[in-house]
Amino acid sequence: MTSPLLSIPERIAQEIIERLEEIQIVNSFDFDVVDVVRPDRLARNWTPKNYRILLVQGSEDRLPELDHEGNPPAIAWQVEYQIKVFLREGDRSETAHAIGENRIAANIRKAITNSSTWYNFGEVALFADMGASEPFFTNEGDSQGITIPITVTYRASETDPFEVRR
Repeated sequence: MTSPLLSIPERIAQEIIERLEEIQIVNSFDFDVVDVVRPDRLARNWTPKNYRILLVQGSEDRLPELDHEGNPPAIAWQVEYQIKVFLREGDRSETAHAIGENRIAANIRKAITNSSTWYNFGEVALFADMGASEPFFTNEGDSQGITIPITVTYRASETDPFEVRR
């Protein structure tokens, strides 16, 4: 369980990481995730590796149309995370690359949507949406995989951004 002393976007990120780390064959998934990494500022703390997941937090945007009255008011925010999974197939593989990408995407979706209340990320979010998966290739072509965006909406107290407001 994540600490309430963390910011709300950080609590959501930690919940995403916990769910992604469950991707193991012993947990009825199709492969074992090597690890889940969040890049440092210069992206020096990781290298591409087969079945490594990189979680990248994107921008946080205001959603004033979803603010809620109160004293203090509840302010709505939306934050996007990019789930990047690396897939390294052998040079002699005769299997279509899309087969592996589709398998990875299905497993990611299964891990994230692990319950009927998956979208609230431990009671801190209002809702979430997983976007379409998109293949990626590095410029050198030595790494490839898929990216799945997930957008999470939450509310926080206007005077205490650590306080969850529903």
